[in-house]
Amino acid sequence: MKKKIIRIIALVLVLIVILLAALPSLMENKVGELLKANLNNRINGEFDFNSLSLSLYRDFPLLGVTMDEVSLINAEPFEGDTLFYASNVRIALGIRELFQSVDDPIEIKEIDVNKAKTILLIDEKGVANYDIFIDSEEKGNNEADEASTVVSIRSYDITDSRITLEDHSSDYALRIENLNHSGSGDLSEKISTLQTNTEAIVSYTMEGTNYLVDNSLQLEAEIEIDLASQRYTFKENKAVLNRLPLTFEGFVRILEEGQELDLKFETISSDFKNFLAMIPEKYSKDISDLETEGNFDLNGHFKGELNEETIPGFIIRMKAQNASFQYPQFPKKVEHIEIDALVENLTGRSEDTSIKIENAGFQIDEDVFELQAVLTELTGNMGVRAQASGSIDLDKLSQAYPLPSSVILGGRLKGDVGSAFTRNDIEKANYKNINLNGNLELRGLHYKFDALPNPIKVHTCKAELGPKTIDIKELAGITGSTDFSARGTLRNALGFIFNEEVLKGDFQMRSNAFVVSDIVQDEQAGDSAAGEEDSFEVPKYLDLTLNALVGKAVYDNIVMYDLSGTLRVRDETISFNEISSRMLDGRLQLEGMLTTKDQKPAFNMSIDLSRLNISETFETIELVRLLSPAAKILDGRLNTKIKLMGGLTPQLNPDLNSLSGDVLAEILTAEIRSDNSKVTKLLDDKLGFIALDELDLSGLKTAMKFENGRVKVEPFKLRYKDIDLMFSGGHSFSNALDYQVTLNVPARYMGEDVNKLLASIGEESLKELTVPVVANLRGSVTDPEISTDLKSQTKLLVDQLVDVQKKKYLDKGKKELSGIIGGVLAGSAENKTVDQTQKSEGVDPAIGSGGKSADQVDSMGTVTEKGANDKDIKEAAKSILGGLLKSKPKSVTAKDTVN
Repeated sequence: MKKKIIRIIALVLVLIVILLAALPSLMENKVGELLKANLNNRINGEFDFNSLSLSLYRDFPLLGVTMDEVSLINAEPFEGDTLFYASNVRIALGIRELFQSVDDPIEIKEIDVNKAKTILLIDEKGVANYDIFIDSEEKGNNEADEASTVVSIRSYDITDSRITLEDHSSDYALRIENLNHSGSGDLSEKISTLQTNTEAIVSYTMEGTNYLVDNSLQLEAEIEIDLASQRYTFKENKAVLNRLPLTFEGFVRILEEGQELDLKFETISSDFKNFLAMIPEKYSKDISDLETEGNFDLNGHFKGELNEETIPGFIIRMKAQNASFQYPQFPKKVEHIEIDALVENLTGRSEDTSIKIENAGFQIDEDVFELQAVLTELTGNMGVRAQASGSIDLDKLSQAYPLPSSVILGGRLKGDVGSAFTRNDIEKANYKNINLNGNLELRGLHYKFDALPNPIKVHTCKAELGPKTIDIKELAGITGSTDFSARGTLRNALGFIFNEEVLKGDFQMRSNAFVVSDIVQDEQAGDSAAGEEDSFEVPKYLDLTLNALVGKAVYDNIVMYDLSGTLRVRDETISFNEISSRMLDGRLQLEGMLTTKDQKPAFNMSIDLSRLNISETFETIELVRLLSPAAKILDGRLNTKIKLMGGLTPQLNPDLNSLSGDVLAEILTAEIRSDNSKVTKLLDDKLGFIALDELDLSGLKTAMKFENGRVKVEPFKLRYKDIDLMFSGGHSFSNALDYQVTLNVPARYMGEDVNKLLASIGEESLKELTVPVVANLRGSVTDPEISTDLKSQTKLLVDQLVDVQKKKYLDKGKKELSGIIGGVLAGSAENKTVDQTQKSEGVDPAIGSGGKSADQVDSMGTVTEKGANDKDIKEAAKSILGGLLKSKPKSVTAKDTVN
C-alpha cells in the first residue's frame, strides 16, 4: 500500500513538473494578447513586441514574461514617432493574471528593461509626446474601474539605456546616456520608501548654453514617496558629479502645472581637488594622484516652482583661496589660484540669471593671469563686463598641465583686454555702446597637432582690438617649407562669438614658398576608412577676402611661380578671381568657384593656359591626360582654354562622371615622338606611305567637348606632304579610344600594280587621282587596336583602272571615255548604270580626281560604248588582261582589317 501511495505521489509530482513546463508554452499567446490589449486600451499609441516567452521557474511563484524588441509608437500629433524601444523587457506577475479578461488591469511585481531608447519631446505649443494615457472620462470608465488599477512593483532594473528629453517650448535639452538604474520598494503603499542606485552620463543645454557636457553621474538616493500629495523627499543621498562628491537634501512635489522644488547641496569636503573634479575628465585628465593645496567650497540652494513661466530661484557659490595643484609627472606647479564666483537667480525668471566672477587667477612661476567678469541676464539681453590681463609662457603651461599627446605648445602670449556690451548692442550693431579695447601679442608660438602635417611656428602676431574691428598688424610664421606673412582686419568678431553671425575680413598675404602638402594632410597618411566618411564644407559663417602673392607655389607635382590673385570665401562658396601664375614654361590664368552650399558639392572653372610645354603639361596635369591622351606623343608648345564644371566628392575631388565642358587648343610648335607611342607605331605599320613623325602640326586648332565621362573631338584636318588627313571621334576618361582618320591618298602611293596601270593608261590627269582610306583607332592608349580599308580600296582602284585600260584599247585613243570608276573619292563600292548615249569629256571625271563624280560606270564596273558589242569587249579584255591581272600581288586581294 505504501509503495502505491509513493508511486501516486511521484506521478503527481511528475505531472506538476510537466504542467509547469508546458503551461507557459500553452499560454504565451494568451499572455501576449493580454499585455497588448491591456496597454493599448489605456494609451493613445501602439504598444507591440516581436516575440514573447514565459517561464515559471526563474521567478517562481511569479510568472516571468520576456518580450523582445519592444516598441511604443506615438499617435497624433507625433504620429509615427518612436517614444520607446527596448531590446528586451522582462516582467514578473502573478499566475492568476493568466486567467482574467483583457479589460482587467495587470498587476506587475518586477520589471527589467535592457538597452532601451526613450525619446521625450515637448513641442513649441507645450504638447508632450509622452502624454499618451487616455483620460478615464474619455474612456467612460467608472470609479470602480479606476480603483481596480493596482501598481505593486517590488523592484525594477534599467540597464545600458538612453533617455533624451527635448523641450522646444522652454528651449532646453537633457540627454542621459549609458544609464544603469535600479530601485526597490513597495510602491503599492500610500507612503513608501524607494532605494535607488544610478550611474549615467549626463548633458544639459538651456537656450543654447551648455551647462553639463558628458558629465558622469553616480547617485545613491533614498526617496520617500507620498503618492497622495505627489511629494518625493530625498532623505539620505550621495552623488558624484564627474568626481565631485556632493550631499543633498530636500523635496520635489508634483503640481497640476509644473513642480515645486526645495533642494540644497554642498561638497562633502573642502579639498581643492573638488574643483578639478567639476571639469569633464577629458579636460582635467586623471586627478587621482594630483597634489593639491588650499580649499574649495561649493554649495547651492534651489527653491521655487518650475513651470512654463518660472524656474526655481537659486544661489550657487564657488570659492577657492591660495590654492595650487601639480601633476606628479610635470615639473611645474599652478599656484596662487583664486576663485570667487557666484551664479544666482533671485526672481524665478530665467533671463535674470547672472554670473559674477569677483576674482579668478593663477600663476606659473613668474607668469600671472587675472580675470574679473560680470554676466547679467544670461538668457535675455545678456550684458558682459570683463577685464583680463596677463602673460603666459606656453612652454611652462605644457609643463604644468597635461595637454593632448598630439599637441605641442611653445611661445609666449601676453595681453590686456577689456570689454563691456550687451547682446542687443551686438545684434543692432550699436558700436558706440560697445566697449572693446586692448591688445594681444604672440611670439615664438610652436603649435603641433595631428590634423597638421607639420608644426606651425608663428614668429610674431600682433592684434589691436576695437569695438568694430580686430586689426592684425603683423602675422608671420612658417610650417614645413611654407612661409607666410599677413596683415588685415576682422569685422563683426563679437557678433560671430556671441550670436553665430558671419565673421568678415580682408587680408593681404605674402609667401616666398607655399607648399599645399604642408598644410593639408595626405589622405594616405590618415585612416582611409575615416577619410571616406569625412567631408569638407566651406564654412557658412565666413565672409573673407584674401589677396595673395606667392613667389613659388607647389600643389602635388605642379609648380607655379609668381602666383597672384584674389580668393573670396562667402556663402559656403570659394571664388577664385584673376588667379595668374607662370608654370611649365608658360602662363596660367584661372577664374571660377567651388561651393558646398547644395547637397552635392560642385565647381565651375575657366582655365587659360598659354605657351605651355606640351610633354611637361601631359606628365604634370592629370586633366590634360584625361582630355587629350594623344598629347603624350608631342613635343612643343600649346595654348588651350578649358571650361570645366561638375560635381565633387565629399573630399572635394572631381567626380569624373559628372564633368562637362569644352576645350579649345592651339598647337604653336610641335613634333611627334613616334617612338613614344604604340598608336603611332601601329599607324606607321598599317600605312606604310606616311611617316607620322614628319607631320607639321604648327597652327593646328582643335576643339573638344566632354560630358558623362566621355570626350568628343570636333573634326580637324592635317596635311602630310600631298595627303590630306581628317581626324574625328573621341575617348572616355578611362582612355577607351574611338577615333577615325580619313586620308585622301594619291593613287601613286597605293602599290606597284596601280603605278603600272597608271603608266599604261598614260593619261596626265590621272597623276592627281586620290583615293579615300579610312583608319579606325580603338582599344586604349596602352593597348591600341587599328584597322584600315587600305587593301579593299587598293583592289577596287586596280579593278577600275583595268576597266579604263580596256576602254582606252577599244576606243583606240578616242578623247572621250564614259562611265569610269564611280564612288572612289566617296569611299563607296556601289556603281551606277550609264546611259549608252552619254559621253565623257576626258579621264578626270572617270577616276574622280579633284572630287568630281563618276556616274558612268555600269553595275559591273565596266564601260559600255555605242557601236561596241559584247563580243568585241570580251576579245579586247582577253588581250589586255592576259598578262596584267596575273601580276597582281596577293596583298591586293587580301581582306581589310577595317571594321
